[in-house]
Amino acid sequence: MAYQLIGQWPFLIDTGTEWGDDPGSTLKLWRESAFGPETMTTSARLVLADCEEAAADLVCGVQGSSWRRRWITSVALLRVVGHVLDKVDSSRSTVHKLAIDEAWRSLQRSKPEPAIFWGFIINERNNVLKEYKLSAGQGVTVRPGGVSVDLVTGAQHASEGLPTIYHYVINDGLFKGRDQRHVLREAIEWWRAYLDAIDSNILVRSAE
Repeated sequence: MAYQLIGQWPFLIDTGTEWGDDPGSTLKLWRESAFGPETMTTSARLVLADCEEAAADLVCGVQGSSWRRRWITSVALLRVVGHVLDKVDSSRSTVHKLAIDEAWRSLQRSKPEPAIFWGFIINERNNVLKEYKLSAGQGVTVRPGGVSVDLVTGAQHASEGLPTIYHYVINDGLFKGRDQRHVLREAIEWWRAYLDAIDSNILVRSAE
């Protein structure tokens, strides 16, 4: 039995591959199966995959506490990516730590850019976890049908309502007015590019 990637997630199935009894080597083989042998930031990417799944749950129609829980989960996981990158992936080797620390120093020097990191990933996480304050909101516009009456003949005509419109907008901060789901997607893609750059740096350093 071994793990094989099906879609986005690894499942335990019979692949005909014996991976042995060593948990360390088994985990290494699973990471290579799930993310590819050239992926160095596997723990951070696992968190990012969970974040992507959480963000995908913010579909039209979700309202109230269900929406709030999904938003908070997505925002928290966005920040966890960085913590796991620093605490877990950087501990894999000296080369990992050097590449990850270098990327972080570069990111700090560029502050307040990129805005998606400093103005959203960091700020929204702080809003939620320190004050339980959300910059994003939710709303709904119901467009019911009606009845018109011909004043001459008295005839009545019923019109069907239009589809309900759900609103998921950022209400405060640098991304005010934008669809919160689009901002989440931008943040996820930013993290993916950031991790890709670190992976490339690690591979280059390892080859030296």
